[in-house]
Amino acid sequence: MPDIKVDSLHLEMAGLSEAEGERLTRLIVEQLGSTASPDWNPREIASLELKVAAAPETPVDTLSKMITAEVVRQLQRTT
Repeated sequence: MPDIKVDSLHLEMAGLSEAEGERLTRLIVEQLGSTASPDWNPREIASLELKVAAAPETPVDTLSKMITAEVVRQLQRTT
């Protein structure tokens, strides 16, 4: 299974505290590591831009899964 290396993760999300933002980032990185697909080709992707819509009261755990799913969807499209 290929490794995933995330050099930086920049999130623009209104309504999250700093602690929630840090937790969200950790969850996304952990989830990406556990969802790496063996058919992904190792390559460098300079950046991905995601637009994920969620209600203001959406829990951080749910947000992380939504964002991870969109990253994976985009990575699969580029393989």
